[in-house]
Amino acid sequence: MSENKSITPRVTVENLVVNPKTRREIAIGNIESFQKITNDISNISSILWNEEGITLITTDYSTIVTFRPELNPSVSMFFTRSERRESTSLFGKQTGMRVWEGDFEPVKFTKGNLLKFLQQYTIKDKSGLMNSIKEMKIVERHTQTETMIDLDDENYKTEEERTLQTNIPTKFILEVTLMENPYEKVHVSLEFEAKVVENNDPFSTEKRKKYIQLQCVNARQVLRDVIQEYVKRLPPNIPKYYGRLSLEPTERRN
Repeated sequence: MSENKSITPRVTVENLVVNPKTRREIAIGNIESFQKITNDISNISSILWNEEGITLITTDYSTIVTFRPELNPSVSMFFTRSERRESTSLFGKQTGMRVWEGDFEPVKFTKGNLLKFLQQYTIKDKSGLMNSIKEMKIVERHTQTETMIDLDDENYKTEEERTLQTNIPTKFILEVTLMENPYEKVHVSLEFEAKVVENNDPFSTEKRKKYIQLQCVNARQVLRDVIQEYVKRLPPNIPKYYGRLSLEPTERRN
């Protein structure tokens, strides 16, 4: 071999580690800040929105910006999605078939706590609810039916039915403050269905205690209307879609 000829060494790569591309995820809590950041980002390809918030999608997916309005905590409890099942195991795990009782879970109040809630968070009571709660009356009726099983003996099948009736309106509308931040206040009208229920906790010492149960029946529509109004404030030239973005962590490749 010539002394002037160079020797090129052979390099063997056993493991090649490639770092995933950095992605920024930014969460915004008020619409004014969201509008500003929408104008500052130049490579927005589309906008996704649903009842929970708005997401900006960039062309290279390097920046994900989401807007989730901060709801009044004492009002947002009416927007908890219902997941009740007909039975529960000893360890608290839900089993059995799902039971539909509305899109969102009902909320139980004692008489005193409901009055406090209405005084603090209600802007306008369109049904005279507070007066009916202050003078709440409950009528409890027991009905017992006996049915003879066989004409040849004296065995009976007994069925007992107990109902609760009250003077509280079963349906009413309340105007409440859904959002309140340094930039704006958002008021909405919530439609409720109400009824008096008993404590059904088998471990409670107050098994016959009465509660007023409220369930918001227009929660999804209210949230959708609010987000739609925010979507209208964003630049009209950006395509807008109803949907949801799922973010999954990028794994390293060896």
